[in-house]
Amino acid sequence: MKKIAFHTLGCKVNYYDETWIRGHLPEDFIEVSFKEDADFYIVNSCAVTKKAQQESRRYAHQAKKRNPFAVVIYTGCGAEIGDDDLIDKGWADYVVGTSKKENILKILRGEVPPGIYRDELRSLKELKCFGDTIFTTTRAFLKIQEGCDLMCTYCVVPYTRGKSRSVPIGRVIEEMEKIFSAGYKEVVIVGIHLGLYGKERGESFEKLLWEISRRKRFLRVRLTSLDPNEVSERFLKIILDSPNIVPHFHLSFQTGCDILLKKMGRRYRVRDIVRVVDKIYRFFQNPSIGVDVIVGFPGETEKMFERTRQLLLDLGVSYIHPFTYSDRPYAPSSTFSDKVPSEIKHERMKEMKRIDRMLREKWAMANEGKVLSVLVEEKKDNGWFGYAENYLPVLTGGKLTPNMIYKVKVIASKGRFGYGKLIETGENPGISI
Repeated sequence: MKKIAFHTLGCKVNYYDETWIRGHLPEDFIEVSFKEDADFYIVNSCAVTKKAQQESRRYAHQAKKRNPFAVVIYTGCGAEIGDDDLIDKGWADYVVGTSKKENILKILRGEVPPGIYRDELRSLKELKCFGDTIFTTTRAFLKIQEGCDLMCTYCVVPYTRGKSRSVPIGRVIEEMEKIFSAGYKEVVIVGIHLGLYGKERGESFEKLLWEISRRKRFLRVRLTSLDPNEVSERFLKIILDSPNIVPHFHLSFQTGCDILLKKMGRRYRVRDIVRVVDKIYRFFQNPSIGVDVIVGFPGETEKMFERTRQLLLDLGVSYIHPFTYSDRPYAPSSTFSDKVPSEIKHERMKEMKRIDRMLREKWAMANEGKVLSVLVEEKKDNGWFGYAENYLPVLTGGKLTPNMIYKVKVIASKGRFGYGKLIETGENPGISI
């Protein structure tokens, strides 16, 4: 048997791509840990920030150092923008762009020679590498959309993932049927820009959600990042009336300053963010709202940062996912002259992380006394860990089983965690994985 190891960095879309490769491995392959000796290593790289791309390159180097005779395949976003030198350095044998990911299967079968494999991303009109995935986690991920058409000034993704393209509604529902039939209790819908889903064929994300909500055997469905201007009342009403789409919203907030939003090329303003968050709280009793924030975008003054900081506190979001701005290839903002010094970005990021910890703790405390449905994932210390429908991380005692949903009352909180007491043996029992 040939040994293969994966290491994936970055977003859930990247993770889905890993599961697709895993689901199509030749029969004579067995997966091992990335820390072990293997015949093949696949590094699924991230390039959303300079730090992420550097870290991706280090993993390729580590793999080659661990076994100089192994075949190292470097794929993902970094493989589309400037990491070809890994072959010259001897850190990788193949650099495979996101446009040619299906070639990885040919590489594993020994059908193509070492080298660089890429296609013209912007000409791609079909989402490839979909379906028949194998997950190593309790929750399943499903990529329904790829690429982006918006060309925000800081973002490299249109150059690493191409134009927006998506999977037809019928195929999405079909794949979800397979996943839930296999015993999974939750599917996380992922994409580069979910709001663009189906536009190229006259479909829409709202239409897909409506179709999902009609199928009661789909136990739990979670959404990922959304732009504030794409969250309409109809969108929220579909989720409110749905028996399976959970009240967890992750918004592309980025900054609390209109001047910077315009400079970033974002298609919404602060008033739109405030309006959407207010709507979510009016529609749902106990939702979770997370936001992406970019720290240190060119031109961000101390006053602008403080405005963002205060808005996050005023909105009362559940958590923050902060990024430190870094120049990216092809991104217009890399040419902007009013860069924020590194030391200032570092201090602002420290403050944003402090606010994030505070918001998560406050959010956990707000759930004390509430009864939640927790999908158990794994054993942790003195209890079982899992996420509630509203994305609260919960630790629960008792004799529980992974991949089962339990009714749990949150009796206390510590840090970002809720501590739960089992009040019901099990709901929607199914296959343990």
